[in-house]
Amino acid sequence: SLYDSFMDLLLDEPKIINSVAHYANILHTTPQNLNASCKKYTDLSASEIIANQIIKEAKRLIYYTQKSMSEIAHELGFSDKSNFSKYFKKRTGHTEGTEKVLYLG
Repeated sequence: SLYDSFMDLLLDEPKIINSVAHYANILHTTPQNLNASCKKYTDLSASEIIANQIIKEAKRLIYYTQKSMSEIAHELGFSDKSNFSKYFKKRTGHTEGTEKVLYLG
């Protein structure tokens, strides 16, 4: 299915791109079709699925690397640490520094 192809693509690509249009183009479909397929299988839009993957990767980088927040922000495609921090907090309810403290107990 289109949804399965999208998930395979998200998991196989070395860098997550925060753009539904990017993945729709690779999958030779429209963003609307990709969103409809994602909603059908998960009740989430394609952009929500991408956001979840970005947050998952951000947490992995925060917990398991010594990279600075600026380096992590850049690696995940954010123009600066401030944009990354706002994105992270909006989706997790925590700042990225607090996440590491919470994870480590």
